[in-house]
Amino acid sequence: MTKRSGFYALVQYCPDRARGEGVNIGVVVCDPESRTVAAQVGEISRARRLKHVGFDVARTHALADALVARLRDAWSQSYQSAEGIEAFTRREPNAITLTKPRACTYTNADEEVRALFAELVVDRAVRKRTLRFVRPLRAMAEELKTHEGVRQVESVAVPVLNKPVKAELAYLNGRTNVVAGHVFGADIDLVQHCTLLTTQGLLISKNEISVEGFPPRKGHLILVGEFSSSEQQQQVTEILRSADVETVSSKDLEQLRQRIENEAHEPETETGK
Repeated sequence: MTKRSGFYALVQYCPDRARGEGVNIGVVVCDPESRTVAAQVGEISRARRLKHVGFDVARTHALADALVARLRDAWSQSYQSAEGIEAFTRREPNAITLTKPRACTYTNADEEVRALFAELVVDRAVRKRTLRFVRPLRAMAEELKTHEGVRQVESVAVPVLNKPVKAELAYLNGRTNVVAGHVFGADIDLVQHCTLLTTQGLLISKNEISVEGFPPRKGHLILVGEFSSSEQQQQVTEILRSADVETVSSKDLEQLRQRIENEAHEPETETGK
């Protein structure tokens, strides 16, 4: 695929710019050719470490989203350069700011944003925990991919959503079950995380999901979670149940594997061909 050149900058929460203390809460990739900005904002609760009076997770997230929206508007009209990003940043008066932009190359801006977010924004401890969690889930997907009615995937496209939903595998049992993983940190904004997952779950259940080799079928999101406590798992389960999202603890992977082996079947079997 063709490489593209653009710029990336970190979105920071910096309540006292004079002191220069900031926490990374997002990343943007600005593409000059398409005049578009790919962005990911999250991990807002990390900013609590600055102990700034009046800090609020929801308000900070809203301010960050608003900055990204203004950047997209400015970039689409006239700011297609690193200097333009810096000029835009100087005009931003609130506690959300952008770092000095750096050049980058990529084939897909959305994928580049996700990679940069994982590398530069997500807390190292959470990143290590995620890697430990993901390995057995991916190993299960690798093991099951030759089973009838199972496909190993990296993501699935969901109607309405602007970007695909990351997943590890999909299997057919009358509907397309999408199995994805998610790590729930101890200090995360649970409402923020569950809002996104609820949206994904509802859209997957209400729309026909396309997976290579499967006929389009309405879907079902199965979320394999790494939870910080049993209380947190119970909260997440109750919140997501209303969106037809099923939660499974990462400790129960073996039971999930056996269930998939018993339930999954190819489309021909399903239709009686």
